[in-house]
Amino acid sequence: MSYTGSYEAGVTRASLKGFAFDVREKFVQMTQRRSLRRNSLLNVFGQAAPVLAAFFTFPHLIYGLGEARFGALSLAWVLTGYASIFDFGLGRALTHLVARNAAEKKSSVNAIAWTAFSVTAVTGLMATIVMYFLAPTVVTSILGIDGELQGETIRSLRLIALFLPAVVATAGIRGLLEGSNCFGSVNLVRIPTGVLNYLAPLLVLLFTSRLEPVVLAVVLTRCMEALGYLLLALRRVPGFSTKIELSRLRLHELVRLGGWMTLSNIVTPITLQFDRFLVASLTSLADVTYYVTPHSIVTRMRIVPTGILSVLFPAFSEAFAHDPQRARQLYLSAQRSLFLILLPAVVLVIIFAKPGLALWLDSDFASRSYRVAQILAVGVLIHSIAYTSANFLQARGLARTTALVSLAEAPFYLGYTYALITLYGINGAAIAWLLRVTITSLVLASIVEIVHRNSNRSGGSRPNSLVITR
Repeated sequence: MSYTGSYEAGVTRASLKGFAFDVREKFVQMTQRRSLRRNSLLNVFGQAAPVLAAFFTFPHLIYGLGEARFGALSLAWVLTGYASIFDFGLGRALTHLVARNAAEKKSSVNAIAWTAFSVTAVTGLMATIVMYFLAPTVVTSILGIDGELQGETIRSLRLIALFLPAVVATAGIRGLLEGSNCFGSVNLVRIPTGVLNYLAPLLVLLFTSRLEPVVLAVVLTRCMEALGYLLLALRRVPGFSTKIELSRLRLHELVRLGGWMTLSNIVTPITLQFDRFLVASLTSLADVTYYVTPHSIVTRMRIVPTGILSVLFPAFSEAFAHDPQRARQLYLSAQRSLFLILLPAVVLVIIFAKPGLALWLDSDFASRSYRVAQILAVGVLIHSIAYTSANFLQARGLARTTALVSLAEAPFYLGYTYALITLYGINGAAIAWLLRVTITSLVLASIVEIVHRNSNRSGGSRPNSLVITR
């Protein structure tokens, strides 16, 4: 064969290899897109089921418990739902590390998982001690509850405290499943326990209207959720077993990655839910009911961004390991999709908030609460954009940035929330929440653009200060 013929044959083989590579890459990307869509739909449905349960049970719970006790129950839901702040960011860090390990074909899942679980066990016990002994102070001095309800609320908070280690573990075990893309398993547990979270209190009301048994039902449901996640993780997560492995190296990785997520996980839920406690302390527990009811329903629209972004977070983490530009494309696509999905729902809430609440509960309740629903609906739309930016930055290794933004705005938020509630009551609390998510969204979106420009100049490399040494 001549030199020219050999050269042409080599070019042909190289072209065929390149074509095969392109076809394979396109097939992989198509498969990944289908997987992301499927997992996102699963997550959205898994979080929608509890919303439907809340919709049907709230009127009966308000009637059966009374407005004051229902207000106290709503605080219990907040405490059990946001107890994950006591895992100090390790659940989120676990998701990131497990997803990145899978992308890099590493097999250290067991050591990472059990190291994270051991730390959350300690932090959960610390939270138990603090909450148990501070319960009387919180109820009497901060919430200002008196009479018979005071004792019931103190005992209920102490019940929550006793089960906090199991509740705290929930976020970490779910993070292990999500990092391994086991979203079907997550929702296999999330759907029944999420429904039971609202149905169990209603079942207890058949026997008693005292607060303690109702709260106990909520807490035991959360413990069942943690146990369900653990049993499925043992079956579905490759490399995870009952053999407890603790690693100082993995602890260093988790703490280094989760350190700033810790601050963000503490500050963000507090600022998102602190308005309820301010309403309780500045007005009354009855007003908490008028605020929490539309708040709980309207802000449940966040199941869409939460469901989609809990799938995209590990996808972001994997993409940054190999293809940062793909992470950017996923980010922009998520923002567009969330806006288009949520906008019609927001418009419907604004138009039908008052007649809808009147039909669901009664006209007096609607006249007190419909403005809250309208304001919060706009806030949910804006918050979804901020949540997308926060997930993108954390997956990029910039959890410090999101934490510092949350920390910087917290004192201002608490200050103007206090002022607005004093001036406008529960409508003021809703306005404060809208203002906060708007500021957060603008700041984080600007930071994402700065990071993207800097990444393009440096060829997409990760900042040296954020690299986790292995």
